[in-house]
Amino acid sequence: MALTTSVASMFALVLTILVFNQFGIRVGGRVSLAMSKVTVTSLLFSAIMGGMILGVGFTKDRSKIQIQPPYRIQFMDFIRA
Repeated sequence: MALTTSVASMFALVLTILVFNQFGIRVGGRVSLAMSKVTVTSLLFSAIMGGMILGVGFTKDRSKIQIQPPYRIQFMDFIRA
């Protein structure tokens, strides 16, 4: 999971930099605050992409696990004891 999350985050980072480059916002360019704009946007986009990958991975793992209903009965027996 860590590998897929990091690959997705790096892909999002590169994609964000390329999109900003198309609009003329380059890090180290003439636009003021370009570094902060690119950094903030790419970090947010990377975090969202990584979270989406983790969510999909956890959902797939969760569907493999079968939840057994007797847990509630065992918990109630523990309280009564």
